[in-house]
Amino acid sequence: MVSLTRFLIPAFILNASVLIFCALAPSPAQAEPWLSTRYAQNCAGCHAPGRKNLPPADRRCTLSCQGCYVNSNGGGLRSYYGKWNEDRWLRSFRAKFLKQPKMVADFPNQHYGKKTKKPAKNPKRLEKVGYALVEVNDYIEDETIYDRRDGQEKVMATRKEFEEVVPQGDPYRSMTKFKIDGGGDIRFLAVKPTSGDDKDMRTFLMDLDFGLRYRPFRNTHVVYESRTFGSPAQTQIDETVLNDATMTRNLYVMQDDLPYNVFVMGGFYRPLFANYVPDHTEIAQVMMSQTLSGQSNAAKLQYKALSVGTAPNVPYGNFHIISKDMTTADKEDDKTSGFATNLGLRFVTLGASVNYSYWNTKNATDPDATIKVEMHSIGGALNWKRVTIGAEAVSMARDNTAQDFRQGGVMTLDTKVRLWRENYATFVVGKGNTALNLAPGSAEQTKVGLRSFVISGLDVSLVMDSTTNTLKGANVDGTDNVIKQSTIQTQIHSFF
Repeated sequence: MVSLTRFLIPAFILNASVLIFCALAPSPAQAEPWLSTRYAQNCAGCHAPGRKNLPPADRRCTLSCQGCYVNSNGGGLRSYYGKWNEDRWLRSFRAKFLKQPKMVADFPNQHYGKKTKKPAKNPKRLEKVGYALVEVNDYIEDETIYDRRDGQEKVMATRKEFEEVVPQGDPYRSMTKFKIDGGGDIRFLAVKPTSGDDKDMRTFLMDLDFGLRYRPFRNTHVVYESRTFGSPAQTQIDETVLNDATMTRNLYVMQDDLPYNVFVMGGFYRPLFANYVPDHTEIAQVMMSQTLSGQSNAAKLQYKALSVGTAPNVPYGNFHIISKDMTTADKEDDKTSGFATNLGLRFVTLGASVNYSYWNTKNATDPDATIKVEMHSIGGALNWKRVTIGAEAVSMARDNTAQDFRQGGVMTLDTKVRLWRENYATFVVGKGNTALNLAPGSAEQTKVGLRSFVISGLDVSLVMDSTTNTLKGANVDGTDNVIKQSTIQTQIHSFF
């Protein structure tokens, strides 16, 4: 429980600060795939600088979801590697009063990186504990000093030689200390409509996540995560919100760190498909959720599944057998079945990546109203200097034999420009060739904003959202029903 306490105490202080800020304001752990692109060229973004390499079967270096999250599908609890990135890099300032860690020196300035280092007095202890980690007080602006210039990845090593140069405090060391750890996310949202008759600002809890991981053995994980939803209609956190809107987000058992970075997992979670992002109001997320479940909130999707995958370095792939939809009202009798798969490549150079996803499920709970879903996705991303950009195209088809057949597609361009330290200008544009519910029509969306990772565990954003949803011929007189919505959104996100 020491590890859990370590995270909960500073998080409690941080969350209390956020709550006070929200109360005094005028009116306030999910996946972030772009971060793997952003930090791909910074080896210290995942662990201490400098790594000798292991034989291919033993390598674990990856830019897939496994790099930062316990769940190999992404989102939820961060692994020790993800927490390293959060604590040391995903911030503009270091909060000394929270005892947040300093940044780390580059490889030549580490004890294990010095060419004239003295022979270890106790080699066995060095292998078990490692050298002391050399830290620096200054903010490191030039991240190129943490690239592969030291050439350590070209040095093939035995496990013993590899562990001799893993310093104290490195995630590889940290994850062996405790069998139980945990984390959480809390998001507050302030929304002010700028179109329509109702322009009142609403400040509310968006969602609250908590999770625990127990590792009975080094690479066996038993994970439980809960999620509590809020809504604009509930501006105060009370027992109604906590009791009526809480669900099991994830519950699974996983074995990872197998040869060639293979993992096997089973339980209740959302299998990976396409580029899932925390903002469930993006039209790609809304349209995919409508295709899968007939409702618009992708954050509530959950399935009973069995998964296997691998991410040994550049290539990655995973396959998911789906046997039940856990978000339906009659989930006990649900007869959803099918599979999903993802194949891709992720490179250190420019953080470049390409991914293809496929989803095929059938819900035969009602024999007279069988629902068949098929989706394809192709996407890619890269990072050039201060610009991180990703693009994706998704095609969707939902065949409800008792109602109708709907199909459509959506394209998304997601751009983030680093202005100063970890402060970004964000720009997201999406365009669908059907309405949001896949009915005939069209959908367009533009989101422009600013996002700041202030200190470790505190993320603040301001976004102007303009969405147009057109339903063809939906009016009584046969004309198109055009729904335009514009909002200004402020989000405070605390995570630990």
